[in-house]
Amino acid sequence: MLNDLPEQMKEYLQFCAFKSKVKDNSLDLSCCGWFYPTQLLPLGVFIKENKGLKVILPKSKSVSMYLSTIKENQVSEDKSYLPIIQLPSKEKLVNESLAKFYKLNNFSRECGGEAAFKYIVGELVDNVYQHSCFRNAFVMAQSDPKKGFIELCFCDDGITIPGSLKKAGMIFGEEEQAIVEAINGLSAKNDKERGYGLWSNLNLVLNGLNGEFLVISGNGAVFINKLGQKLFKLQTPNSFNGTLISIRVKNQSKEVNLYDFVEPHND
Repeated sequence: MLNDLPEQMKEYLQFCAFKSKVKDNSLDLSCCGWFYPTQLLPLGVFIKENKGLKVILPKSKSVSMYLSTIKENQVSEDKSYLPIIQLPSKEKLVNESLAKFYKLNNFSRECGGEAAFKYIVGELVDNVYQHSCFRNAFVMAQSDPKKGFIELCFCDDGITIPGSLKKAGMIFGEEEQAIVEAINGLSAKNDKERGYGLWSNLNLVLNGLNGEFLVISGNGAVFINKLGQKLFKLQTPNSFNGTLISIRVKNQSKEVNLYDFVEPHND
């Protein structure tokens, strides 16, 4: 059954496997040779939440560097990565943080152009501040030229999408269904035009960038590509106390006309 899972879901479950192997307050990652963002960012949140955790770093210098970046709140750069950015607790400081994220222009050129790339990042970061009540939140991107895709990942340890809806009085029996409703525009706030901002991003990713979209939040997960959607019910230890959004898009230099896929906001 594992072979039938989307690649991003496999990445996330690899993180869950790492987490479950913590022994004597020690996390041994010495054998790891590579992390995709969908593994690395929830791992970063886990490390942040467990401040006394001893992390045995991988032998790979680049992988070890990125784990150290998370652990020490530093900014590092690598040819295949955009900097891992920890979002500041105060939203008014986020533009300064994202400026570091945007400055490597090759990613925007390979991701449908600057407007499309900044739209995806800006909308999903805004969602984190509007809905999650996070303590720790990260964003990063990685390019895999050999496989021909860019992976963007957003991760927080907030109250989850189902939790945010529940707080507003919207309760679902199945948390994966709550995620589907949020993707379709249901919002915990009285702002029907914006919703969670997920639908406009989904349309841009699927139809503008030929990509795929994974949302994991609480006990639910939803994967969507052009072939349709798959819903997953997660059990401990595979549930996630927060929200993770992973996006993969095909590398492309052709610039996407943003407003062919995105409705302008009535702000």
